[in-house]
Amino acid sequence: MTKPATAALLFTGTELLRGKQNTYTPLLAAKLLPLGLPPAAAVTLPDDRKAIAAALKNALKEHALTVVVGGLGPTFDDLSREAASDALKLPLHQHPEALRAIEERFRKLGRVMTENNKRQAYLLKGATLLENPNGTAPGQFFVRGTGAKKRALALLPGPQKEWEPMFAAVVEPLIKKHFPPCGAQYSVRMALAGIGESAAEEKIRPVLDRHPATEFTILSAPGEVRLFASGTERDPETARHLGAKISAEFRAAIGEAVYSDSGEPLPAVIGTLLRRRGWMLATAESCTGGMVSDRITAVPGSSDYFAGGVVAYANELKVKVLGVKPVTLMKHGAVSSECALEMALGARKRLEADCAVSITGIAGPGGGSAEKPVGLVYIAVSVKGRLPVCKRFNFSGSRDSIKAYSSASAFTLLYQELKSI
Repeated sequence: MTKPATAALLFTGTELLRGKQNTYTPLLAAKLLPLGLPPAAAVTLPDDRKAIAAALKNALKEHALTVVVGGLGPTFDDLSREAASDALKLPLHQHPEALRAIEERFRKLGRVMTENNKRQAYLLKGATLLENPNGTAPGQFFVRGTGAKKRALALLPGPQKEWEPMFAAVVEPLIKKHFPPCGAQYSVRMALAGIGESAAEEKIRPVLDRHPATEFTILSAPGEVRLFASGTERDPETARHLGAKISAEFRAAIGEAVYSDSGEPLPAVIGTLLRRRGWMLATAESCTGGMVSDRITAVPGSSDYFAGGVVAYANELKVKVLGVKPVTLMKHGAVSSECALEMALGARKRLEADCAVSITGIAGPGGGSAEKPVGLVYIAVSVKGRLPVCKRFNFSGSRDSIKAYSSASAFTLLYQELKSI
């Protein structure tokens, strides 16, 4: 029996082994599952040429597709090109078109291009150039072998704003060309908020049991859970029917926790709800330092519904800008439900918005106490014509992790309030 084709994901960067969070695995899994190449391995590697080359050799033996993210820049620690050359025993050559694109980008930016930037223009012999309109480092796609022994390697730049559009524009079509599905593919994806990974798994367990031939994946990220289902049927009609059936069963099992089945992020879904009502949103943030506003404005067209935000880190600003009462701070402190509620109400009124969300908490690593430990966060939502709500959270982990979970939870609470209207 032929072994099903799978993919391996390799992420390079010593910083990923020193505390920086790697959020790319679920993103890439969501893109590869519908293509019939489910990830079977995900490995994080240091900036070490030998280590990357060894991991590449193993991945190319075992998997039809290997995707490497990172290590294509111009500096001494960008080693994915050279490691791939070692693993495949292929020379690198300077690609004239790639070099021209890099030089043109520097010219448009009005910056002097240093000599080390030319490293980015080197490609494996026989590789396809993947243009990068969003950065200087091009990607490359290399294919070797035929049939069941065909192996493909995609080298992608590290920043998400560069590799994600590159994947959609050129990598996905190349994968479809070299690994056409046998039969008709179906895929289902759902994003959930306000429910944990284990609770979601318990709810969908009967769905998994009813469809043993379907491949299911459940992935968690700060504040959300994503479900994926994929498989192959003999004809397109049967595939569509089964995909729709699984989707309906997911929704029936999970209920209101489902916020998207199209891959839309929660801030975009919230934006759609606000736009339908003609409402404006405001934010008031303390410990998250503007993360909520940043995620809102990452959505194209958010000016239709986002009035603005206030980062009131100091208590004086909470009072002067948001109208938090000094007596509230004296009696309850800045990290309290009372302060969070007044922050949300103040943001809504002073920015003349229809609804507002606020966050105040202790992100750490210092600043905590027995009464108010690191990770204590209050999130409030104020919607016109409704009583404001506030929830208390006790997060754990690093400062970055607490901030990420706080901002994600703010979107969940806001979404739940808007959906309940």
